[in-house]
Amino acid sequence: MNRKNSFFRYILTTLLAIVLLFSTGYTQEENFCYITTNRNVVYVVIYELDRQGNRGDIIFGGWIEDGERIPIEAEKGAIRYNYKLTEEGPLSGDVSRWCINGNDILVP
Repeated sequence: MNRKNSFFRYILTTLLAIVLLFSTGYTQEENFCYITTNRNVVYVVIYELDRQGNRGDIIFGGWIEDGERIPIEAEKGAIRYNYKLTEEGPLSGDVSRWCINGNDILVP
């Protein structure tokens, strides 16, 4: 009888943990966006933001062209980006944006 109670307690605890995990409202699908530009070409470096709004890991770095939509996943739903217009040019911007629900972020 004691084994049955332990087994059912284990099942109940596992199910409760699963329900709590999925009821937090967090899904990976919510924390994504697209980087776009209306220039011929622009170089972009995108950083994940931590909880304090500081730059974390680089999650994208590269050239994008007019009309291109680069998908970005941001674990915490916030990013910061820098950009440059020429290979020799300095990085500018340091702009923070929400990256949620598939929104488009236009890089100048």
